[in-house]
Amino acid sequence: MKDIIYNLWQLLPRETEAVLLTSRVSRRYISSVDIEEGLVLLTKSKAYYLTDFRYIEKAKNSGIDFEIICSSKAEEAIAELLDRGKIINLSLEADNITVARAERLKKRFSGCTLDLSGELDKAISTLRLVKTSEEIEKIKKAQEISDKAFYHILPLLKQGVTEREAALELEFFIRKQGADDVAFDIILASGPNSSMPHAVPTDRIIQEGDFVVLDFGSVVDGYHSDMTRTVAIGSITPEQRHIYDTVLIAQMQALKTVKEGTECAKVDKTARQIIESAGFGKNFGHGTGHGVGLEIHEGPRLTPVSNETFKANMVVTVEPGIYLEGNFGVRIEDMVRVTVDGCEIFSKVPKDLIVL
Repeated sequence: MKDIIYNLWQLLPRETEAVLLTSRVSRRYISSVDIEEGLVLLTKSKAYYLTDFRYIEKAKNSGIDFEIICSSKAEEAIAELLDRGKIINLSLEADNITVARAERLKKRFSGCTLDLSGELDKAISTLRLVKTSEEIEKIKKAQEISDKAFYHILPLLKQGVTEREAALELEFFIRKQGADDVAFDIILASGPNSSMPHAVPTDRIIQEGDFVVLDFGSVVDGYHSDMTRTVAIGSITPEQRHIYDTVLIAQMQALKTVKEGTECAKVDKTARQIIESAGFGKNFGHGTGHGVGLEIHEGPRLTPVSNETFKANMVVTVEPGIYLEGNFGVRIEDMVRVTVDGCEIFSKVPKDLIVL
């Protein structure tokens, strides 16, 4: 935690005297404590965690090296701390503050110049790009639960079961295995619904000849996992096989390009060129991947316009897909850790087409 705070100061403008963290995810990243309501104030000599009566016991029992302050009027308490410390330059999370709140804070912190340039957001995002060993272990544990959940749900994916029933069972199993939560609303789409990349489970009954796309993840101690597999029910057509094999080749070739020093856009380009050469470029309309951590979607982005470069211990997804509107879709996704000479794939679930 001290290292993270030290590294944050190294990335901020020299004139910054204090930072105020208002977003829940940033407060958790900096302090390691997840509290629904609160504020974190960092000065160059001290760290403060302010929350109200509902959460003060949790904050006090967290063991963090912050001064814990209980206040139902946290912004007023912050103003007093700024005045006491003679702080005149305060940086805020520009992406997490409304115009109305910014105007209110300008009046409340009238003795300070408020930096809403986004420099603080940029600094925190930069730190979060590369995961620590502790963060990686949490992500791996989340993926281990997801792997178990995949094998658990396979016998339920059969004719007569609805998408909603299968998705609910998947979520129940993930939670029962000790996950804090599912990583996001589960995508479980069958038949023509699978052509929608972010389909919502419905009461559609799974049928013979369907592709079923399962995109889901788990959360362990705040850290997310993310995986997608596509399975077939009963039988498949030559067209389905061709689409599946095209996506699988694109995904596996893209994985081979992931390593420290490679441009993120190259991974997207590798997958996209294979899909385009097969004649399905217009059917692959999303990016090839994204970072994963305290949030399910974070940097870096694996898109055609990405200007980021991989660094060791970034954790990203690689997830190309082909979607034939009103017919079916296929997506295959792995979450990986970037290494010096390649990548470590977290999921142990095979990618050869499973026909149930």
